[in-house]
Amino acid sequence: RLCGESRSVGVQENAAAALANLADDAGNRQRVAACGGLEALCGLCNASQSDAVLACAAAALGNLADDDENRIAIEKMGGLEPLVRLCSSSVSDAVLESAAAALANLAYNENNRKRIAQLSGIEPLVWLCAHSRSDSVLESASAALGNLAYYNDKNRIRIAETGGLAALAQLCEGTASVSVLESATGALRHVVYNNESNRIRFVRSGGLELLVKLISHCDSEAVLEGATAMLRKAVASPEAALSLVEAGALPPLCRLEAEWVGTVRSYSTATLRSLERHCRRPWHPPSGGQRPSAAYMLLPSAHPGSMAPPVREAAAARAGA
Repeated sequence: RLCGESRSVGVQENAAAALANLADDAGNRQRVAACGGLEALCGLCNASQSDAVLACAAAALGNLADDDENRIAIEKMGGLEPLVRLCSSSVSDAVLESAAAALANLAYNENNRKRIAQLSGIEPLVWLCAHSRSDSVLESASAALGNLAYYNDKNRIRIAETGGLAALAQLCEGTASVSVLESATGALRHVVYNNESNRIRFVRSGGLELLVKLISHCDSEAVLEGATAMLRKAVASPEAALSLVEAGALPPLCRLEAEWVGTVRSYSTATLRSLERHCRRPWHPPSGGQRPSAAYMLLPSAHPGSMAPPVREAAAARAGA
């Protein structure tokens, strides 16, 4: 009631903040909605001129949107429009973070993903990923783009065409924040997943080198899972496989396969098998000789490291003896 009826900015801010805190508990989300909390918060996002109130109201909507029924209800009562508008027009990092995070949660709903795109919600999120200097805003905006791209090919294409693919790649390349890197890598994965044109665009813009850098220097499981998933999909031809080998992917992939478990390991193994299939170097060992190492077998014939593998040296040593 205080959110909807009070004219005091301080009261509105405190009431919205209280609802945001209450909505952190899953058991409270439906109760807040049943008491009219969604309508009151949407009203504040539409009408308030206070950044403090807007930030708290958007944060509360975002927490309440961590519930399937509330996601649908917020869209039906027009809650997406003010959040998109805030991402487009606000200059407050607190407001931008809360609004983008709310859109990220709302985009878990398939219909909301379509509706946010119809409201031109993709473009301001791309702009934030490209231009914001706030790690919190970057994390929320990239998460929203990733959720909007999830199993929605039209959104994937639109994100790429409006500069989102480049912005996310730049975030992965330049951020010093692990949270931003995890969010941006996850978003990048959804944008290029099962979309051939985006994958080609990504590879041509240096995407393979970026992924090799990530798996070589990062130890975040979320980042490694996203990067190896993209690498697995990228090895679709002998040309792509050769580019990946020349980018230095073999050592980090072998390390991940040996040291990690679960999805990171399975994606690394699948990528190595694809590389072996596409780039296998012909080799006929001497009679009774051992099989050369996988790393040698994957070296392109034109690769500078064309020295004989250890098995040949061992055979020569035995012959000399």
